[in-house]
Amino acid sequence: EKMISFTKNLHKHLNIQHYLKSDFVLHPKKGIFLTQICTSPDLREGSHFEQSCKYIGAEMSHIIEHFLEKTLNKKV
Repeated sequence: EKMISFTKNLHKHLNIQHYLKSDFVLHPKKGIFLTQICTSPDLREGSHFEQSCKYIGAEMSHIIEHFLEKTLNKKV
């Protein structure tokens, strides 16, 4: 629950609306440490992003198309 809450707050704080991959290390005595933030997906074959798309039954190209549409249609 703490990691989900932390990640949601990270999204809000960084104003990331479409994609955020965050890596954490969990230390048994010192808690949770954020080790890496990626704001653009890895589009290579076998990447975490591709695996996540497959897991939910989505095509990677459809997700990218959605990101682009949302970004390009965003009112400034």
